[in-house]
Amino acid sequence: MARKHYELIARRISRELTLATAATSPEAKAARASIVHLAQRLADDLATDNPRFDCERFLLACEPRAIA
Repeated sequence: MARKHYELIARRISRELTLATAATSPEAKAARASIVHLAQRLADDLATDNPRFDCERFLLACEPRAIA
């Protein structure tokens, strides 16, 4: 995979976390936890696939962004 693919995945995760963070329901809290878990497992898998993959950088890119 190329960097642009990793960035695309991180942007999507970030958007989903942003939406889940904006909601206050118990379901949203569970969704946030699931998304974070998925991002962490995905980072592990991507690192296995590519030894130069930076898990920390990927997870930082997955962080939710402020809603404008």
